[in-house]
Amino acid sequence: KPNFIESYINLAEAYFLNKQHKEALAILNEAKKKGKNPNTISFLYNEIVKDYSAELVEEGLDYFQKENFVLAISKIKDAILIKPDFKAAYDNLAYIYFLKGLFPEAVIYLNNSIELDNRDVNAYKFLGEIKYQMGEYAQAVAYFKEALSLGADGAEIHNNLCFAEQGKVFRHGWSAGLRYEYATGSG
Repeated sequence: KPNFIESYINLAEAYFLNKQHKEALAILNEAKKKGKNPNTISFLYNEIVKDYSAELVEEGLDYFQKENFVLAISKIKDAILIKPDFKAAYDNLAYIYFLKGLFPEAVIYLNNSIELDNRDVNAYKFLGEIKYQMGEYAQAVAYFKEALSLGADGAEIHNNLCFAEQGKVFRHGWSAGLRYEYATGSG
């Protein structure tokens, strides 16, 4: 009985090249059931997931720029469902929640981001800023100190730490714009 596993793989590649990610993933799931060429299938599957999740984050950021917050959040959450280890999706979702003033939600997604990379200076700085905005100064100080211990530099972080220790207002380092560099990163 002939095995048509290569046909599945070729069809999945064709869908992938045409940015038809859902179709490509469905075909590869069928190919997995056949039990042949698991390395080829896994490699292609991972490439599709990586590309598709980055595309969803980019779409989410585009929706955010158009002030369609529901679709922005939905697209980025879809990216997380597809690729739960896509740090950039967590970072961007946290940033959107922050800009919308939904600080507890931003904290949740930043904590998920830190679980994926506990050496991310920017995530700790951002958590410090959010905790400061929430009036949780002791936690803000702890996050700023963690950022410093990981190598954060510049006067801004030192000023923010001093202000948090004293309960004063400071300038936000992340308010310059959306973090597009994460959407296309290897995340």
